[in-house]
Amino acid sequence: ALLLAQLGVKNVTLIDPDVVELFNLPRQPLFCEKDVAKPKVKVAMEALSEFNLTKFVPLQEYLDKRNVAKLLSGCDVVLDCTDNYAARKAINDFCMEKRVPWIYCGAIKDVAMVSTIIPGKTPCFNCFAKKPVKEISCVEQGIVATTTALAASLQVQELLNLLGEKPTLGGKMLHFNLSALNFSVFPLQFSCKQCKKLF
Repeated sequence: ALLLAQLGVKNVTLIDPDVVELFNLPRQPLFCEKDVAKPKVKVAMEALSEFNLTKFVPLQEYLDKRNVAKLLSGCDVVLDCTDNYAARKAINDFCMEKRVPWIYCGAIKDVAMVSTIIPGKTPCFNCFAKKPVKEISCVEQGIVATTTALAASLQVQELLNLLGEKPTLGGKMLHFNLSALNFSVFPLQFSCKQCKKLF
């Protein structure tokens, strides 16, 4: 959100059902201790209020398959910063149906992945992500602030690439491990039924 505001993106909708908790603070530059127990989207709005070129719309809701169409209606691009499979599945289904590009981003501990999904052109989320037997959370595993900072930067850079019609990660996955300072990019393959109908 901060990077988008600094770039002067005209309209940004922030969707998050949660309140600020202490364990969020090490990786969230918009939050501080006085914000604990306050809604994340409202705190973010206040912190970004000086960026007059960007209009932020805060939605304190949990995104899922029941409300995804309502929450994402009218968007041009979706930046995925969610933390669970169901939300990403809902985003993918909506974006595939409406032909909306979206940028996937997942991070935990000191590793992260970023990919650009363009319906009708690249493999979708279903092609590389299967429902996990047990989901791992940052609450259990932890996450390093540098991981989220770099992942967000790469995600926003890929948004700029996408707007310039040259998405570097379209049909590819970027994976990095900061402890090892290891970065790799590998191609994704069409494998789900939904994509096979399109190609």
